[in-house]
Amino acid sequence: MAVIAAIAATPACGGQASSPEAGTLLKASGPITQGTVGLLDNRPGNIDGLAFPLLSNTSSKPLEITGFRLTGTPTGMKVIGYSIYSISAKPGYALVYRYKPMDSGAPDLTKFPDYQGQKFVIAPGKTSDRFIMAKVEITGLVKSHVTGCLVKYTQGSQHYVQTLHCEYALDSGSS
Repeated sequence: MAVIAAIAATPACGGQASSPEAGTLLKASGPITQGTVGLLDNRPGNIDGLAFPLLSNTSSKPLEITGFRLTGTPTGMKVIGYSIYSISAKPGYALVYRYKPMDSGAPDLTKFPDYQGQKFVIAPGKTSDRFIMAKVEITGLVKSHVTGCLVKYTQGSQHYVQTLHCEYALDSGSS
């Protein structure tokens, strides 16, 4: 069984004999594909969750997600991890989420199953019922947006990499 892992921020392909092909089999959907989402008034020490777009397999064969990462991360923040949640579980598809300090009345995502490390296959012609959530820590003043959601996947023996549109505003306020 293949294990899903966030892709390290290195140019290497993680032991593959050849570079993956540019992929076109995934279609991004959901509100994040329509514009910019984010959380305001971020301060150093805050930990936020940023959901990747929902992923649809546009091909006639299953594909397996093998890695992912945010590509454009500005100074003032760092990625500290990734989780995979199900949209069928409450609270559903969370576009953005504040892990710390947690908003009062917000559901605690850490109490929901995290499918990171489990096989992530998207059936032909279907939208996945799982979504990727990047966990980022604010370390200073964030002056630009987070952009780009890179996804690696396989179909049969072929490896692909595809960058999908996503953009997050993490306004650091006036700190």
